[in-house]
Amino acid sequence: MKPLTLTLLLIPSLVFSQYESGTTRQHEFGMTLGANAGNYFFGELGAFYSKSETALLPLKAFTINTGVEFTYVESLILAPKVQCRYTYQLFNFGLSTLYHFQEDAGSAWTLRPEIGVGVNNAELTYGYSFLLHQNGFNRFNTHTISLRVFLPLIKKPTR
Repeated sequence: MKPLTLTLLLIPSLVFSQYESGTTRQHEFGMTLGANAGNYFFGELGAFYSKSETALLPLKAFTINTGVEFTYVESLILAPKVQCRYTYQLFNFGLSTLYHFQEDAGSAWTLRPEIGVGVNNAELTYGYSFLLHQNGFNRFNTHTISLRVFLPLIKKPTR
């Protein structure tokens, strides 16, 4: 069993090391679409900027996106957000800050680290929201599973 585990761990490194000479670097700008599930289901819409290195698959990328998460529970709940994420091979690490608010129900400001997997412009992550400030509002997800798709509208190769 140990040789199989070792082999599975080494394959991505071997594949990516063979393509370093064929690495392309680019900047991307585009739209973010997503869905977040926990106690409440939220949709997500936003814009992103990404700087990446790719070969056969993405080697590494740094992405910043802004947008809003939204749902409807008795009335509209909005959560403007800013997110940074780093992707290394197939693994994603992200950090988001969100300001949830609902008219006549208060607000909450949260910080959500995320970890997950992704390929090209899609990711599946788990996040845990830490409450930074609350004003009578509790309709946000503490534990969140997110599926996001990054749709590039502009791609610019770099050196």
